[in-house]
Amino acid sequence: DAQGMAGTGCSSTDTTFEAGPCPNETEPNHLRTDMIRTLVQRLNQKCPNDSSEQILKTAKRLEEMLWKKAQNTKSYSDVTTLTERLRALMTIMVRRRMCDSAKRQRGQILIETLGATRYAQVRDLVKEIRLAKMKKVASLKCNGTVCGRTFSTNLPPVVRSLYFETALVQAFEKYPVERLATLDWDMLIEQAEQHLLEFKRWEAEE
Repeated sequence: DAQGMAGTGCSSTDTTFEAGPCPNETEPNHLRTDMIRTLVQRLNQKCPNDSSEQILKTAKRLEEMLWKKAQNTKSYSDVTTLTERLRALMTIMVRRRMCDSAKRQRGQILIETLGATRYAQVRDLVKEIRLAKMKKVASLKCNGTVCGRTFSTNLPPVVRSLYFETALVQAFEKYPVERLATLDWDMLIEQAEQHLLEFKRWEAEE
């Protein structure tokens, strides 16, 4: 579990984290080398059956995470907070693994429900709708009439329909997996394609 693994990093491979302010890269390299040594010592104690190569590889990954998350070199090298910081990293890793696992399971159920071909069609439609939304939102400036709570009500109807009234997106991403087979996917796909077509026409005329 996360608490049991905290401070060890045993069998940890996920190194995808949001980078915080990094310590100054000009600081002496020995700080990072010392941290790796410290982590290797901990790993040797907690994971005695792991090979030296695996221990060093894991230690370097953990050190890289700590380096990216540190506010400065002092906080980075503070061994009194090391266990706490490793526990926080482990919590993030566990949550992400759980999220990734749920997404994989949902994807598999969707494929079984829709079939591989139709699943790919729906996936690409949802992706295109989300990209259109991101592109349009990025082009808007917050001026009090578009942003905030009034965002959806101040958009053109065709845009609002695509963003907020295209049920396919919600069905594909959020609908309970045990009820996916009860949905009228043909209708959802047809509606999504129509909303996307109308949006593209509106966008071309802008």
